[in-house]
Amino acid sequence: MNYFDKMVRDMSNKDLDAIKAWLHPDFLFVADFELLTRDDWLDASKKEFDDGEVTLHDNAKCLLETEHLVVFEQKYVLDGQFVLSVNTTHFRDGKPWRTIINRIPIKE
Repeated sequence: MNYFDKMVRDMSNKDLDAIKAWLHPDFLFVADFELLTRDDWLDASKKEFDDGEVTLHDNAKCLLETEHLVVFEQKYVLDGQFVLSVNTTHFRDGKPWRTIINRIPIKE
C-alpha cells in the first residue's frame, strides 16, 4: 500500500491509533498561520473525529507520491469560502514527518 492510500484509509476510518502509530515522533503540522506539534495535531484530529467533521474529502486527489513526499489536493468550503487545499506531507523513516497545508480561495 502506498502512503496516500494509507492516509486516506486511516483518516476515513478515523483510526486514531493507526495514525498515532504511523506518525513520526517529530511530526509537525502547519496550516496557514497555525503550527501544531504531533500531540496537538492528534488531539485536534480526535476532536474533529468526535464532532463528525470531515477531515478528508471524497474529492481528494493525489498529485505526486515518492518515498519521501506526498502531495494531494481537495476542494471544500471553509468558513463560507470555497477553497483548494493543497497538502504536502514529507516523510522521514517511512513516517509522516511534516505536513504543510496551503488553502487557496477559489471562485465557484
